[in-house]
Amino acid sequence: MKSPDDDDSPPQGHDPVAWGASALGALLDHFSARAELFQWEAREAKTRLLRWILSLVIAIAFLVLTYLLLLVALIGWLASALSLGWPLATLVVAGGHLLIAVVLYLLARRWSVSGFFPDSLNEFRRDREWLRRKSESSRPR
Repeated sequence: MKSPDDDDSPPQGHDPVAWGASALGALLDHFSARAELFQWEAREAKTRLLRWILSLVIAIAFLVLTYLLLLVALIGWLASALSLGWPLATLVVAGGHLLIAVVLYLLARRWSVSGFFPDSLNEFRRDREWLRRKSESSRPR
């Protein structure tokens, strides 16, 4: 059995407008508190995201630097081990990079993006064909 206190309707003898305004005020206070919490968490997330991005950029810079130093070491080793001058050793390393680039390019061409979203691409082709036919039939002759 419900007690009179459990009823959500405005109390007897009280103004329903005042009760509604009070409920609206409580609802707005609730949303305001949630908005403040969201703003606080967004500031914290922004700081964490910036730290993460900065760490990632620094890590990538160190990886590139390490790669370049390894290339210098490879060129030096080739020059001394094969009794080549450093310009010729540099050309050998560049040729190796060119070969790797060509292989990766050919693989990328084989794995063309035209295989992605085939149904959507077919729909776009049909739409273009329909629009072309529509524009040709609507032209005055």
